[in-house]
Amino acid sequence: YYVESGFHNPWNYFASIGQFRNFPYPPVMLYIMAFFRFIFSPVLTHGTFTVTCMHYFVMRLPLLLCDVMVCLILLQWFPGRLKRILLYYWCSPFVIYICYWHGQLDIIPTSLFLLALYFIGKEKYTEGMLLYGVSLASKSHLWIAFPFILAYLYERRKSAFLIIRDSVISIGSYLFFVMPYMKDPNFVSMVYFSSEQKRFLSLAIPMGFD
Repeated sequence: YYVESGFHNPWNYFASIGQFRNFPYPPVMLYIMAFFRFIFSPVLTHGTFTVTCMHYFVMRLPLLLCDVMVCLILLQWFPGRLKRILLYYWCSPFVIYICYWHGQLDIIPTSLFLLALYFIGKEKYTEGMLLYGVSLASKSHLWIAFPFILAYLYERRKSAFLIIRDSVISIGSYLFFVMPYMKDPNFVSMVYFSSEQKRFLSLAIPMGFD
């Protein structure tokens, strides 16, 4: 819909037709998926709800590229373990099933997050924190890593000012992508208050008696 409508707000559209679970992701995920859909649109059958084998193929292309990026990052971190990485990661049936059979999109935020950690590990803190903000704008669950990144940065940099600066870079990068949609209640509802997001807070341990 986003590509065929001329890049109109998809969250608003799908909320208007009562489909609130179609795309519970922030804008960066949308842009990445839409880029490949746009590039291949001349050879794809048109229609928002049209699904063919070619549509599935195009949808898997960004997953494949991100999968390769994860593999390359792991090879940079563990240069002497090529065979283990290819065997335990690249040939893992779990990764193959999740990415290419089931079609889950989690490899995209994961690859962006690992790339951010790669730059941070190389002491390229500005680039790393900028990319971390981009990864946050692809899927919100990565916020859970924020305090751990700050703790790591403080150990490395020993400066509260630099930690604040790094935080501003990440949050600014994140807001750059999400702010254009934040005034839309449908975007906020579908991305931040979806049933999938609420599961994160649904765990409860009963204490005592009712």
